[in-house]
Amino acid sequence: LDNSPMYDVGEGEFDAQGSHHLRMADVGQTALVMAEAEALIELARVGAVDRQQEAAELRRRVTAMQKAMGLFWDSEEGAFANRFANGTLHRRRSPTCVYPLLAGAAEAPQAEALAQRWLLNASRFCLNPQWPRGNTDVCYWGLPSIS
Repeated sequence: LDNSPMYDVGEGEFDAQGSHHLRMADVGQTALVMAEAEALIELARVGAVDRQQEAAELRRRVTAMQKAMGLFWDSEEGAFANRFANGTLHRRRSPTCVYPLLAGAAEAPQAEALAQRWLLNASRFCLNPQWPRGNTDVCYWGLPSIS
């Protein structure tokens, strides 16, 4: 995702002097970690090797991440968003805003908003006929909606 516009940030959101990291929590990466942990919990349950202690620790972590997922929700946009260290949500959306659906981390009203306002909306994640010139933040990815 190098050069992805979802990581274009303003002054102060990138630590250019120290760690060289973005000062931002990524909702897509968080959701993928949750989905992976759920898969590992299931493997611990059905596997031949007893990993119940590890599964319990993973369940504790997933539960904590699920509770924190609300911090990523942008009710105005009806989508999950990356969150800066100062608590503000990134205004730029990418297809990773729906990853919490994969992790089972979206509440029913959130899932409905994501489906109606983003996945079924042909104006989101669309491909501009003059691509790559002229694409807006919501029409950048070249992904058609499923509508």
